[in-house]
Amino acid sequence: MNRPKPPSFPETPDELTTSYTQKLEENHAASQDQEQSLRIQVKEREAVIQYQKEQLAADQKQITKLEIKKTQLTTATTPAVLTPPAVTTFPSNPVGVAKASADDLTGPPAPITPLSSRTPSLSERIPNPKEFNRT
Repeated sequence: MNRPKPPSFPETPDELTTSYTQKLEENHAASQDQEQSLRIQVKEREAVIQYQKEQLAADQKQITKLEIKKTQLTTATTPAVLTPPAVTTFPSNPVGVAKASADDLTGPPAPITPLSSRTPSLSERIPNPKEFNRT
């Protein structure tokens, strides 16, 4: 049986130097290729980041426009004059109440007398023809 050959070692110092130099040059070339590959990856990722920043800015601008429009629409639907929630009862003689409150500003406000207990209906609002004067 043949024995395997031992690893080859350079026999002279020049061969050793040449061998190491060749290995170093191969390692240097591989490092340069790896560096170039990494630089390309960095540029690609920077381009992606720049694109995403532009998209984010455009989206934020769109959001701002929509929020402004939402505010405008909300204020447009709000009535300009607020109406009271309940129906107020007015005094039967508003002129008399106005004079009394205008004369006495320091006293308590004049009480508002409620309308009569009868229910208002269209038939009650029609004047009595016997009392009606045509003048």
